[in-house]
Amino acid sequence: MMPASTSQGVPAVERRVFALGLDGATLDLIRPWAAEGKLPTFARILKEGSHGRLMSTIPPVTGPAWVSFMTGRNPGKHGVGDFLQRTSGGYRRALVDSSSIKAEPFWVTAGRWGKKVGVLNVPVTYPPYEVNGILVSGLLTPRSSVRFTYPEGLAQEIEQAVGRYRVNLDHFYAKGNADRFLTDVSSLIDERTRAAEYLMDRYEWDFFMVHYIATDWVQHFLWHCMDRTHPRFDEAEAELHGDAILKVYQRIDAALGELMSRLDRNTLLLVMSDHGFGPFHKYVYLNNWLLQNGLLSLKKGPSTRLKYLLFRLGLTPSTLYRALARLMLVKVAFKASKKQRYDLLGTFFLSGRDIDWGKTKAYSSGNVGQVFINVKGRESQGVVELGREYQELREQIISMLGDLTDPDTGNQVMEHIYRREEVYSGPYVDQLPDILLLPRNLEYIATGLSEFVSNAVIAPSFAYSGTHRMYGTFMLWGDGVKEGLTAEDAAIIDMAPTILHLLGLPVPRDMDGRVLTGLLDEEFAAARPVRYSDEEGVPGISGTGLSEEEAEEVKDRLRSLGYVT
Repeated sequence: MMPASTSQGVPAVERRVFALGLDGATLDLIRPWAAEGKLPTFARILKEGSHGRLMSTIPPVTGPAWVSFMTGRNPGKHGVGDFLQRTSGGYRRALVDSSSIKAEPFWVTAGRWGKKVGVLNVPVTYPPYEVNGILVSGLLTPRSSVRFTYPEGLAQEIEQAVGRYRVNLDHFYAKGNADRFLTDVSSLIDERTRAAEYLMDRYEWDFFMVHYIATDWVQHFLWHCMDRTHPRFDEAEAELHGDAILKVYQRIDAALGELMSRLDRNTLLLVMSDHGFGPFHKYVYLNNWLLQNGLLSLKKGPSTRLKYLLFRLGLTPSTLYRALARLMLVKVAFKASKKQRYDLLGTFFLSGRDIDWGKTKAYSSGNVGQVFINVKGRESQGVVELGREYQELREQIISMLGDLTDPDTGNQVMEHIYRREEVYSGPYVDQLPDILLLPRNLEYIATGLSEFVSNAVIAPSFAYSGTHRMYGTFMLWGDGVKEGLTAEDAAIIDMAPTILHLLGLPVPRDMDGRVLTGLLDEEFAAARPVRYSDEEGVPGISGTGLSEEEAEEVKDRLRSLGYVT
């Protein structure tokens, strides 16, 4: 059904859009490698089309970034601020899924206008939902699920046509198994490409998208192998895997070339990432900082007192991990599920179970620098009154964190500190963190996710060696796109309205993003004036979310990536 209220304009020029989502792709790598002839497909797109940096969400976390991409709206409007979200009055977070999205994805909007869509492997699309076309869910899909497609029988069709199809890796990285991890990554890229080619050929589409997450994973775990300035750089590892990230980009480059060969002159190509990437040096453990400054309190029972004594003596999960890693026993010791390991660590080490919420004023829970005030009436054991007390405490925390320095260098750690209303707007702001932090150059990661994994406030990274940056990339290529243009002011929320516009459709006025008309040549832009839809109250994704069993299985895999505890 068409929306009731739409502004009038000249008839739209019919175009199709093919989008390639490349998780964590960064121009910092693509540009020099393309210039050196190592990425010929990307080099062609950079030369013949328009491209630039793409600002992610604040903070640049995969889940909310992709939801902001698909809705064209900020987390205050779509409701997804991290991989985990508030439960009613509780302190533990529930895993997000597609039913958490409170705004309509643009491919659903396009489908309501009669456009056929194909969506393959985009994060936060499980459980799959009805679209005017086909959808295969991506990251956050349980391995055990056989219902990860719309329509339901599509999964079986794909496997019969092209062979095995996986949403997830079989083998994640751990020290000592890099070869197996990289082999699995390469296989997954090939599987994704074969499925995309089959679906592009088999089904009618006006918009089609395929997402690759391999770049994100390999950069997280192996950045130090190619970066001689990294604190964890090791000559022996570099000899073995110094070109691992390049090889993954080259495999994507080849896949993109194959997919482009299927595009006609009526189709525009968009390549984009949810955030950028760079080296990761140190954690900032926010709950340790809050504990040291009297803003977070621990229980007084004997078990917590004993665990706190061990914590003060330096006996923490991070020291255990390092010891096992030195002995090459990580894989042997970690045969249990991630949840079982987490529960076991919580028995012997200080954890969130030991927090005295009735005496805690602030706490951190999230991937990248989220601080929550323990507010009366919002949290189940809140102690801080909204109003003056809340505002004064928040300003105190912001001021104190602004003064935080790295004891090894004396450098100020925090580059930007935001009040949530400076970043978010919309009906779901109250569900989001009260304070958001971006440490200097994001070489530090301020985390509350791992609770008391170390007894330091600032400590070296021990798992990841690379992590997210605020700017990813976008590239637009095809007839009607300006050649050789570099744009620097695009944001991830601009992608949805721009795609709708390229499809000849009006843009919902409540989208926060804008149409990037400056990328189009004068003739193409003149034939396609931007139109807007005034419809209001369009709901997000409806349906049943993850079951408890599915949620725990997905959490287990996200723990392998360090995304949740």
